[in-house]
Amino acid sequence: MLISKAIAKAYGISEDFAILLAATMHRWDPTDDELLECDYTHDLPKGIAEFVVTAVARRAINDGVLLQEVVDRILKLDVFPTEYEIAGINALAKTQDFKHWTPKQLRKYFQEAGKRGFQILKHAAIYQKKILEIEYGGILPRKLPEIIEQVNLVNQKAGK
Repeated sequence: MLISKAIAKAYGISEDFAILLAATMHRWDPTDDELLECDYTHDLPKGIAEFVVTAVARRAINDGVLLQEVVDRILKLDVFPTEYEIAGINALAKTQDFKHWTPKQLRKYFQEAGKRGFQILKHAAIYQKKILEIEYGGILPRKLPEIIEQVNLVNQKAGK
């Protein structure tokens, strides 16, 4: 999920849309921890691999992000993506591998990629919930440096 913040900042798009793009284009090298299997399985839509869903869920756990909140946020968006974001994607598409595609082909590709990305996120949220229940007692683990930083801030405010 940290990559989505970088994508949002770099391309000037909303973080929600960047999260969806990151999930769609899941082209990162997953760590061994992210590739661990989950005791929970269920039927996934055609074309979505279970290891991708599990890796997205585990990466979100490592980043401290609850995917169900992300999915809920995306479902509540009125316009997705904005005209500005579409213009940016179209400009990017002209310079990348898609420059010989027609606008209709581009639109269809991005619609399909968006659907696939949302399906990955939706199912990763389910897997994340099960992983948290099975491996962490239902609680999202927090990173120790973040906890230490928060304690230091509280101590500073208290005048210690």
